[in-house]
Amino acid sequence: MAELFAQDEVALPLLQVSSTEHVLDPVEEVPTLDPGILGPGQKVLIGMRGSYGGVLMFGLLTGIVGMALINPISVGAGLLLGRKAYKEDKEARLKRRQGEAKALVRRQIDDVVFQVGKQLKDRLRLVQRSTRDHFTDLAEEHHRSLADSVSAAQRTASTLTQETGQRVRTLKAELGRVEALRRQARALEPHLAVAAAT
Repeated sequence: MAELFAQDEVALPLLQVSSTEHVLDPVEEVPTLDPGILGPGQKVLIGMRGSYGGVLMFGLLTGIVGMALINPISVGAGLLLGRKAYKEDKEARLKRRQGEAKALVRRQIDDVVFQVGKQLKDRLRLVQRSTRDHFTDLAEEHHRSLADSVSAAQRTASTLTQETGQRVRTLKAELGRVEALRRQARALEPHLAVAAAT
């Protein structure tokens, strides 16, 4: 459309769509994650939960040999298993926090992409609407101008036709008078010839 109007050197409408100030709706803040830091009491509790099974299992095995339920071997095995349980719990908590962080970031990115996409669509509609209105106004202006030119040409043609008709009637009237004079002159010829002969 712009190319068709460009032949008349029509400029495109000036649109200000580059500024993004106060445009995007605010996106929710990224919620804070649990830092995953355990206090000393929680660490001991996790270790004890893991070591309980080791102490009991090795205590029963050493009980077959005649040792007490709690002995240095069962306590050492409990400490090893407690340490292992603590490490596994730490890794599990880390993976859970990483998963939560990924989900939060993904949700945040989705919100931002949604807002940006919405703004892009709104701006595209603004550009389309403004361009359409601009060229519609230009087309209407051209249409009015052409209609005025056609109307003026019709008035001029009508005036010329009337003037031409009037001129033709005047000329026919003049021809009629000339013809009447010629007839009168012919009618007078015999009288003039007789008068000239006498």
